[in-house]
Parts: sequence; structure tokens; C-alpha cells
Amino acid sequence: MSAMTSTSEHPIPTLNIISSHKISSKTQRIVSHLADASSDASDGVISVSANAQVITKAISIIEISKRLLSERGLAWYQYTSLSSAEEEVAAAVKPRGNKTNKRKAAELEKDEDEDLFVPLKEKKMRKVPVVTIYLARKRLPEFKALFGEQTGGGKHAAALLPAAEP
Repeated sequence: MSAMTSTSEHPIPTLNIISSHKISSKTQRIVSHLADASSDASDGVISVSANAQVITKAISIIEISKRLLSERGLAWYQYTSLSSAEEEVAAAVKPRGNKTNKRKAAELEKDEDEDLFVPLKEKKMRKVPVVTIYLARKRLPEFKALFGEQTGGGKHAAALLPAAEP
């Protein structure tokens, strides 16, 4: 758990999802944190953040976690926030060419290295979407006012499951 966000009472542990993270390990971490009866220290809340490239992985982690909490008969409340963050644009990839072109490019690069007063190129920045999903064991009215609310599990689980046929 890395960065911390805070509520009025306690910091909220945050999982920042990256592409190399395993869904099962993050799901287990969320469920164990929320199912633990001693999670009062953090108000029984955890947040999951992901940038545009891994939003689908974060959503999968949250959905699996909600299902596992519901299977245990535990209520959950979800609050979703969409924001943006600045990210440096990756350098353009040089096109491949034959050996002659590569030699010419190397000579040009050598000439550029010899010129000591070449101005530095400014880094290009762009905004990328970031989703932050808060999963809590109890209702958070201040989050509901900011982000809306989705709930299930616990006493809600019966309403979520299809009715049994006679």
C-alpha cells in the first residue's frame, strides 16, 4: 500500500495499480483489509487508483473484491472518482533504416554531441485520466455527496441475487 489519502479521522490506504500487478494478490489484500474486524483504524476503507492504461485491471480487482465480500455476507459501499494527472510524453521512436541511414544518423548525432550550446528540448506533458475507487464497509456520507454511491453485500446481498425458482 503506497500513497495515503485521508478522511476526517484516519488515513485511507491506497493501492496504486500498475500493469505488472497480479489481480489475485490485490484482491486478497483488499478483502483481508475490509473483512478484518480491527479495520476501525482506517474506517474500513481502502482506495484503488489507476491511470488510463490499467483502469480495466483496477475495475476487475474491485468487482472481484465486491463479489468476495458479498459471498462472506459483508456489506460494501463503493465511491468512484475520476480525475487527471500530468504525465511526460514518451520520446518518439526513431524509424528503422538500412546501415547507411544508421551511419548517417550516428554521424549527425556525433556532430550534435560536439555542439555544447544545444538548447535542451522541453519535456512534453499531457493529462491522463485517473480513476480512484473507494471501497468501504460502512456508508460514508461525505463521499456519497462527492462521488455518488453503489452498495451491495450484507443485507443487500439477497436483493442482488436472483430469486430462487420453486
